[in-house]
Amino acid sequence: MISQEVKGEILIIKGEGQRYTFMDVIQGTIKLLEIAEASPLHKILIDYTSVSFHLPLSESFNLIRYYEKNASWMKSRKLAIILHLDNYLMAETWATIGVKSGFRIKHFKDNQSALDWLST
Repeated sequence: MISQEVKGEILIIKGEGQRYTFMDVIQGTIKLLEIAEASPLHKILIDYTSVSFHLPLSESFNLIRYYEKNASWMKSRKLAIILHLDNYLMAETWATIGVKSGFRIKHFKDNQSALDWLST
């Protein structure tokens, strides 16, 4: 499940549930991208602290490839991502690869740090 809210100039997209396959991730990503593309806001907090990923770390590379191919417009957005601590390495890897691919993305451990970074 994906939900959204706006806090000032920041679009907050929250997810919840289990992701067992890459297609599970892509289905959530498609919803996330639809919300982001429809919004005039360019600062986005992706809060996936209620999502459990049960995928190999290598899928982080595939997800960035998906973004490059299907959502290159996201490079003009500023993205903060928070994942459950059990998925910290995946989030860190995804953010690192994303930056090297031209996305403005950073991973955080808590909501307030992410909001502070997006506010700058």
